[in-house]
Amino acid sequence: TMAANGRYRDAVAVLDELEQEEIQNPRISEDIEYYRGLCQARLAQGGSGSLGDAGKTVRAFVQNHPNNYHYYAAVELLGELFAAVEAYDLALQQYEKLNETPWPDFKMRSAVAKGRVLQRQGQHDQALAAFVQLLELAQSQSGPLVDRERLSAQLGKAACLADMEKFDEAVEIVEGVVAGADPEEATLHARAYNTLGHCLKKADRTREALLAYLHVDLLYPTEPAEHAEALKNLAELWAAIDQPERAAQALDVLSSRYGGASGTN
Repeated sequence: TMAANGRYRDAVAVLDELEQEEIQNPRISEDIEYYRGLCQARLAQGGSGSLGDAGKTVRAFVQNHPNNYHYYAAVELLGELFAAVEAYDLALQQYEKLNETPWPDFKMRSAVAKGRVLQRQGQHDQALAAFVQLLELAQSQSGPLVDRERLSAQLGKAACLADMEKFDEAVEIVEGVVAGADPEEATLHARAYNTLGHCLKKADRTREALLAYLHVDLLYPTEPAEHAEALKNLAELWAAIDQPERAAQALDVLSSRYGGASGTN
């Protein structure tokens, strides 16, 4: 519950207590390993801790427990950590494992993740083509998990369009995602507002971009990677409109909470 609510430090403290106990059930021990890796990863993605150390923990879980029910979630997490340190080939290897599953939502998550890797590499045309293809395939699928990945693909498409200076189309897509996403999907909403901020910032609509990033700061501070990304941009945008105190405040929070990280998106 703590991990699900973004309270990763508190979750780690509980795990530390558990590891002092003599645990007989190997499944419980595996759960402890998985949640420790998850918490380490989320903290590191937010700038608190080492991405490399988190990667070692998650990688060990993936290698040692291929039959655990957390396996594919850990594979996806390992891919994120590889992408965060720009080890893109290794990230793609993990995402390909998701694509080999029989479940449509995992296949879509694989495709979305691959598209994001292409974006990070500056291959906007290829990334856009990947997202468009995925959205076409999603038309034949249904269900809440598939819908979430479809919306994630829409965000990827919007970011690509903004990088290609198709700003109006990009903003319209993101606003549609915000309107259509389940209010309980905090990560998706945080990513959507960061994507909206990215689109508006690219279009030199500075004050509107500020409002988008403020949504993340005020409403989704428990999403560490997205929150760190928003704070970095807020500091830059406050400075651009001659608000140095607000810029310094955003940098202070970024430094104290995330070690000055810029996020992983």
